[in-house]
Amino acid sequence: MDLRPFRVLLWTAAALLAVELGLESRAVSRGWEGFLLGKHAGWNTNLDERYGPSAEFPFRSLAIQPERDPTRLRLWLASSSYGEDIQLMADEIFPNQLVDELAAGGLAADMLNASRAGLHVRANSLQLAELGPLWRPDVVLLYQMSNDIDRISELDARAAAGAEPGTPGVGNHASVTGLGPIARWTERMTTYHHLKTQITTRLTRARILSDDLGEDGEALYLAWVTEFVEAARNLGAEPVLCTFATSHGTADLDQLPTPYEQQILSINVELSMQGWVATVERWNAGLKQMARDEGLLLVDVAAEMRGRPGLFRDFWHFTPEGHKRVAGVIARTLLEARR
Repeated sequence: MDLRPFRVLLWTAAALLAVELGLESRAVSRGWEGFLLGKHAGWNTNLDERYGPSAEFPFRSLAIQPERDPTRLRLWLASSSYGEDIQLMADEIFPNQLVDELAAGGLAADMLNASRAGLHVRANSLQLAELGPLWRPDVVLLYQMSNDIDRISELDARAAAGAEPGTPGVGNHASVTGLGPIARWTERMTTYHHLKTQITTRLTRARILSDDLGEDGEALYLAWVTEFVEAARNLGAEPVLCTFATSHGTADLDQLPTPYEQQILSINVELSMQGWVATVERWNAGLKQMARDEGLLLVDVAAEMRGRPGLFRDFWHFTPEGHKRVAGVIARTLLEARR
């Protein structure tokens, strides 16, 4: 078969393959899974078999039995990728370091780390209601916000477009998943994700972005937090709220690294960066007021991490040192409340 008429296509395919392999090698070395290369042979965040999740223990923490040990405080963390953080070893993340910090302060505790990437407050509430009766935590901590900002931004976009909930293509990110196997393979490629990020970021910057989600957005988020508090109290557990930390805020937003901004704008196409930090700060103030009004314990993680961008690896995920600092401020707050 004479392939000469296809030389341009073949050379283009070869060039794309070389780019994909180069990008995947870099991504896999950092812990991500590649379409062609899979995962790094040495990358396994659950090498320690003492840690879940497993079928019997669906939490990313040291495995325990459902039966209560009355001499130990049983903690539950409701969070998202910030508390799950599969890019780090299980013993490096703040929910599990919290147990060690409490032990150093004389308080024996066990952790049920129910964090999972993609969850938002309402999903945390459903998870707590489903699994809580079996595992019966004493204290339930909530560290959750950015996914709720995305969710409420999307709801606002749908409402502005006059769409009913569930209408595809409004306030949602385009996907080629439904276009056949070749398109699905394309979507899994590292090259595709890089191009999508770059293109989406530029298109988003060209739009008129919102600088705030307003009072209605804050009220909806706090209503969801109230549902979570009620779910914890229904189990007889003490709910504890945590303010949400970001690498940069209003005071130093001009120093935000470009990759951080690209990541955020590729995910949320409604809010400006000013809108992001304003919303986080506004909702954190709302959490503080709710804690005062409801007599809830609050851990001010945001204040602890403010002005320390070196403790973050992106806008909201922590470095190992950041995880340790978060564990420390939560432990101090819990220990002080029990003195």
